[in-house]
Amino acid sequence: DRILFMVEDLKNSPIGHMGFYHFDFTQKSVEIDNVVRGLPSMPGIMTCALESMCRWGYEYLKLRSYSLRVFSDNTSAIRLYKRCGFVPKKMIPLTKIKFKNTLLWKETSEKHKTSRYFLSMIKNN
Repeated sequence: DRILFMVEDLKNSPIGHMGFYHFDFTQKSVEIDNVVRGLPSMPGIMTCALESMCRWGYEYLKLRSYSLRVFSDNTSAIRLYKRCGFVPKKMIPLTKIKFKNTLLWKETSEKHKTSRYFLSMIKNN
């Protein structure tokens, strides 16, 4: 249910990764997941990588749409996704959960005020 792609620089050194998750072959859609960049190098490489991955999905997997969730305060990631044709769909409230030394954010359906949100974004063919 997941394909992960390594992003490499011109010297074949890994500089990040991204992938597909939660395939829905009936709807021909998938979630973009695990977009992570390491140390800064090659400005624009993640834009090219995301666009290439989406083109590959359209061509070889016959996908018609992509979705993703990103923390609404992650402005650099949101700019990347918008450059690649993603548009905001909805805000998803999150609840903070502390467990031992770990802090987690879990989606919630509660309508009360929260301190953090996911921004759901979509891209159609």
